[in-house]
Amino acid sequence: MSITGGINLSPECQATVTQLSMKRAQANKDKAKLRYIIFDFENNYETIVVSKTGEEAQGKSAKEEYEDFLQAFTSPNLSSLAVYDMPYITKAGATHSTPILVHFNADNNDSTQKRIWNTTS
Repeated sequence: MSITGGINLSPECQATVTQLSMKRAQANKDKAKLRYIIFDFENNYETIVVSKTGEEAQGKSAKEEYEDFLQAFTSPNLSSLAVYDMPYITKAGATHSTPILVHFNADNNDSTQKRIWNTTS
């Protein structure tokens, strides 16, 4: 699959995002429940691949899980894109989550990588 600027998306990306989005489906009950997916480039900025995933942590608060995600996601010399399954509580008290797209571009990062991520996201 090709996205903006001729950059390819690896099949693993789509499968992993589907796993995160469909984690509550009956067919996925035995699979790990992902909280986040971090993406990176391969082949000289030609292909986007899954760099790292994080599972829901039993016994951790939503804030602690988010802090774990930020630690894995941000770096002084990194530009990156991620999908984070943000948990929230409805007015009725039910716990839900929704995937959000997060883009991080370090100030001191290489301008080529910044430009490519900006056009990709």
